Amino acid sequence: MKKILISMTAFAAVLLFPVLSGFAQDPSKRMEMGQYAKAKSAYLEKYNKKQTSDPNLFFNLGNLYLKTNQNDSAAFFFKQGILLAKSNPLNYVGLANYYYQTGDTVQAKSNLKYSASLARNNPDYYLALAEMYMQPNPGNTALAEKNLDKALELKPGYAKAHILKGDFWLTQNKAGEAANSYKQAIYYDKNNPLTHYKAGQIYARGRIYQDAINEMKKAIAIDSNYVPAYRDMGEIYLLYDQYPFARKSYDSYISKIDPEPNDLIRYASILVLDKDYAKASEILAQLKAKNVEDKNILRLQAYTDYETGKYQTGLASIQSFFQNPQNVNPIASDYEYYGNLLRKNNMDSLAIPQFLKVIELDSTKFSLNDEIGKIYEKAKYFPEAAHYYEIMLTKKQPTQVDYFKIGRLYYLAATNKIFTDSVQKLADSLVRPERVKKASENFAKVSELSPNNHLGWLFQARTQTLLDPETELGLAKPYYEKALVIMNANPEKFKKEITEALKYIGFYYYVKFDNATKEAKKADIPLYRDSSLVYWNNILTMDPADKQAADAINALKQKPEKIK
Repeated sequence: MKKILISMTAFAAVLLFPVLSGFAQDPSKRMEMGQYAKAKSAYLEKYNKKQTSDPNLFFNLGNLYLKTNQNDSAAFFFKQGILLAKSNPLNYVGLANYYYQTGDTVQAKSNLKYSASLARNNPDYYLALAEMYMQPNPGNTALAEKNLDKALELKPGYAKAHILKGDFWLTQNKAGEAANSYKQAIYYDKNNPLTHYKAGQIYARGRIYQDAINEMKKAIAIDSNYVPAYRDMGEIYLLYDQYPFARKSYDSYISKIDPEPNDLIRYASILVLDKDYAKASEILAQLKAKNVEDKNILRLQAYTDYETGKYQTGLASIQSFFQNPQNVNPIASDYEYYGNLLRKNNMDSLAIPQFLKVIELDSTKFSLNDEIGKIYEKAKYFPEAAHYYEIMLTKKQPTQVDYFKIGRLYYLAATNKIFTDSVQKLADSLVRPERVKKASENFAKVSELSPNNHLGWLFQARTQTLLDPETELGLAKPYYEKALVIMNANPEKFKKEITEALKYIGFYYYVKFDNATKEAKKADIPLYRDSSLVYWNNILTMDPADKQAADAINALKQKPEKIK
């Protein structure tokens, strides 16, 4: 699907010239959608123009200020409402709520007592009480439920009451009851986007994602500017990794609001998930221009820099992220990007602990053991590399390629002649037999799985020479012979390897010949001499200029010293 990016010019135009439905223009709907700044602005405009025909104007303004922790302003508007509309019980409830939040329980109860004498049969009064009791302070579950039931008793078909009852059930972790309440709200008011929005939230909570999406779409169909539905729909798509759809929903959401820094940070993270790193960088630049400080900005900047090849600045960003004391709980991907950025800046060894942390936090990243192995192999830490490749075999069906790679590393470790000091030399000599053994075991697996491939036999032969450096026992001979059978089918391709095998076997018989001569075993001398000559002559047939073969033949043809 072709992605259509919203340019910043078009984005600005949407903000300047919004096309709003009746729902979105209503400040109470703005408040419902969490757009407190816009709702407050609309209510204050009415207040400043003395458009006080709305009996709940002061209550709504006071509530807005309470929700934004501006308690003194909240109290002012509740008191103004009481002065101008003494018979409206809602302002007394609002003032009581204010007193509860500021710890004056006596004044709170006094206002509630007075409001009760004005309530009569007003369901909104009971809903206001219920909402107040649902707050942590005063936090009275029984009274919240009692007042909700009273509101529904007075007005059974009141969708607003059913919605708040659903919210109440959610505070009690009773999603099933909440869902039933929201369904009742939809039944009584199908054209209220909030009813579908709430139902969508319940479906998402139950991981019924498609139904959740459908309800969000119904909310948007009723009110195309019902912005929480776009936002939550994007979040739902994220829950099952539908990044393009999540991004599309957030495109719409951002275009319809005056985005706060948190909105832009979340948007940037979704752009990263959708792999639109250029757009993500653009959003991050906006946040930096506004001097917004948030750990996620550094995180996302590091991610986008890595993906766009800006490895130096990416490393600086991720290092700043980890150095910030507030980032006490990094996620697995933070360590993975840190490791990858270190590697891109030629700091491979420093990447290892980062990758190990990723594996610790996220078992699905098990394949990073392979990357750790590669780092150690590149640095010629062969046993360590082999160890991490062996770990990889615990989660897969090993192949001959896997066994060969590990065997080769143990072979290299056993033949490694580079020592940093005498202590290291001694340490390596002590572990050498074990490394030879492991090399041999792995090459044996190669030959078992792929008997017609010369490599297993050839490297098994080379490994055996480490156990028999003087060729006294001929431990490598049967493996070289197996390899020769396979390699002789293509002598031009394997000329070097064939020569190696012939020289070993030729030398093996040379040693036998030499020992027979020294020990005066007359019967064995010609047998071993002729056997050795066969192999050296084969080498000269392939390469007449091979000096070692010529010298061996000359030595073999010389008349043995007189045997005593």
